[in-house]
Amino acid sequence: MFSSLRKSFAIVFLIAVYTLYLTLQGMQSVDRKEDVFLEMPHDWIPLKSPTDLAFYFQTDRVSRRMEFSIASVRRFFPEAPFYLLSDGGDLFTDVAAKWNVTAVHSAMRMHLAQYANENFTCQRHLLRLAEAARWAQDKGARYLMIWEEDTRMLRPVRGFPDADVITMGNIHNDHCGVFSPESMQRLEQKKEKDLAPGDLRRMRQRDRYTARQGFSAGPGSTWKIHSLLSALGTSKSEDLDELYQVQDLCWEDFALMTDQAVQRSPEVQQMLSPYGRGNMWPRPASTPRLARSSGDLDSQRPADPLRNLQCLWCLDSCKSSCGCTGLRWGVEWLQYLAVWLLWPLAPTFSIIEREKILWSRCRGRVWADDDLRFCAKLQALSMARRRCALMRWWLPTEIELHHYQQRSEEEFVKRRSYQMKGLEAAKQDFWRREEEEHLNDCEGARRILRFLPLMDSLKTLPWSERLQRFHAMGRDHQGTPRPHFITAVLEVNLFSTVEDEYLLEWIDFHTVAGMDHFVIYDARNVSSTGELLKDYVSNGVVELWPCRIDVDGNCVPVDELMTWNLKAKDLRGGSGGAQEEAFRAAAVKRIVQEVSTYWIAQLDLDEFMFPRQASSLRELLVPHTHQAGSVDMFFVWYLIFGSSGWHAKPPMRQIEAYRRCASARNWNGKSIAQADSIVLSGPGRYSGFSHKLIEESTGARVCDAHYLNWWGEVTCLENPVRLFDIVSVVLCLGIALLLLWPLLAAVWMLRCFSREEGLQGFKKH
Repeated sequence: MFSSLRKSFAIVFLIAVYTLYLTLQGMQSVDRKEDVFLEMPHDWIPLKSPTDLAFYFQTDRVSRRMEFSIASVRRFFPEAPFYLLSDGGDLFTDVAAKWNVTAVHSAMRMHLAQYANENFTCQRHLLRLAEAARWAQDKGARYLMIWEEDTRMLRPVRGFPDADVITMGNIHNDHCGVFSPESMQRLEQKKEKDLAPGDLRRMRQRDRYTARQGFSAGPGSTWKIHSLLSALGTSKSEDLDELYQVQDLCWEDFALMTDQAVQRSPEVQQMLSPYGRGNMWPRPASTPRLARSSGDLDSQRPADPLRNLQCLWCLDSCKSSCGCTGLRWGVEWLQYLAVWLLWPLAPTFSIIEREKILWSRCRGRVWADDDLRFCAKLQALSMARRRCALMRWWLPTEIELHHYQQRSEEEFVKRRSYQMKGLEAAKQDFWRREEEEHLNDCEGARRILRFLPLMDSLKTLPWSERLQRFHAMGRDHQGTPRPHFITAVLEVNLFSTVEDEYLLEWIDFHTVAGMDHFVIYDARNVSSTGELLKDYVSNGVVELWPCRIDVDGNCVPVDELMTWNLKAKDLRGGSGGAQEEAFRAAAVKRIVQEVSTYWIAQLDLDEFMFPRQASSLRELLVPHTHQAGSVDMFFVWYLIFGSSGWHAKPPMRQIEAYRRCASARNWNGKSIAQADSIVLSGPGRYSGFSHKLIEESTGARVCDAHYLNWWGEVTCLENPVRLFDIVSVVLCLGIALLLLWPLLAAVWMLRCFSREEGLQGFKKH
């Protein structure tokens, strides 16, 4: 009997494995099926020859991504004219010979937007495009397609609709430059006589843009060469100077100004998640659909979601194969399988849910470095998410970081309306964040409250005793004495709101948590902030700078301050991001060169870092200070807090008022690093990134997943994800075996009943 049972078990197990294999293959075949490509409409204009379509590609360096992008074109169009422009960078001689392209070098680097390079203007960019178009026309081309490093050709282009500009087929975009709702709202608040000429023209073009129901002329878009050259030939130079100063938005602005016929093409796709048309602000009922400028929009429906899913699957497969992201692991396969099985019952729901699973693996910031660093950072991003989730489920991190990014609704809207240009947009962002974080009462709020008695007693201490107990930490450390042990860097008053009401709470909290020195930059030199910190400055606890500094250590004037969200042209700092990174790099560099501290933390006023169990951060970090093989940087994940129902600013400290936090840590966070380990020059130097003071590429030991062991020491988990993957696979196999037992029992019962003795035989067995 047991021999038969083993045979039955083996047969059933093999059938189950084979069924699972077929299912997984079916999942891939559905996502790769050819019929997702729509048949070319009969009224489209087919390409007549291999040279009918030309390509324009602008970049500044040779990279594997650049070559892979060109290779995807040459796979289907080996003889097509290809104009490769070096934007003030490398000479592309070898690349030109390898891929049969024409390399052109420009001495001026313009980049793709004015906020990234002040040399960029829409007029200069269009003139570059026109030069490439004339060259392509001489080669026999009728169409010019814009190409970039992150663009890939998955199948040959067969033809185009009869239009001047052919854009992405699946975009319903209500945020194209100055035509976004927020921008239009700002312009509507001004009187017509106060509008700049370019803004006045855009206001008059608004209804024409709305009639298009959104379009995006990003990479992969195609211009009819004759239309482009004709429109440029009849355009005035002063009109071109007023166009939007970002590459693709410049094309869209130019297309509207010159009355170009624009149509979507389902052959050109941008990957989206979740798939959808988005929301366009209401089109006035009296606004006609302009056939010339918008085309027949009823026939320009965005491509079906299955096409978007195929693009996402292709991207995920490419990144998995090159090591740019982790391989699909057990839980992800099971999630994908479960959603795929719903395909016959709810096809649209099944597709969108599969897109979400793939998108969570694929998405990530695109770096302008070569492929190796790009892949390494994407892989690190994927690992960071999983390590963060694992530490939430398995072991708590000893160093915690609470991020009070919301505060009360009134404060959030006041702060964000300055950045987002509109109260309504700020309110929507507030409630979106509250909903996304799934906020609940959490243990983390109770852990931070243990510092409140110390903060209260701190206020009663005379400065002499306070300095002795909390601010003489660096001097008694072994080795070369330094004035400070942990220095925190902070910038305040960057926006129009004064932040005095939170500043003392932040300083006092981090003092009792183990930080002993604070370098504070008052971006707008607010007089009340200087008065508030007068005693802290005179006693050497705070070093107050009356400005934000630039890369050379000079003060940035108040009227030139820029943020990540506010980008203007012709300012010394370039984009807000570039100015902020320059400030952070200069601030950290100055502290490191002074050799005045052992550890540096760079925080914001709504971020609170503290030890989970230990009495202070110093207690945790002393064993790792200047020790062989010690940790160079701790990266600490955010625990994000919401408003906790407060509409206005609560009458208490924020760590008391806000008790509701996210259900899981955020994969992003901040770092605290040994000052001597921060690289200031050469490869891997600190460039001002706010979240990490040290890059893993420098060979430094970076610790994120860590816990407090039995001896009270911080222990780093070098690779917890791999261990978790192995455990998850074993558990999945165990669950599968458990689920097979009822099936085996049923087979055994049927086998017994099939014998001649029937029920008696079953009882006998």
